[in-house]
Amino acid sequence: IEEKATAWAKEAAEALGFEEEPLVVDFGPALAVHFGPGLLGLAAQWE
Repeated sequence: IEEKATAWAKEAAEALGFEEEPLVVDFGPALAVHFGPGLLGLAAQWE
């Protein structure tokens, strides 16, 4: 799951024009991807 989230985070960052490395945080079944300190957070859940 972490590999998928990391790949997805890079795709999302590219689509948003975010040039830094996004941070992927694991919250159990959900993953949050943060683009900067409080600027934007996206959550994705895989089964």
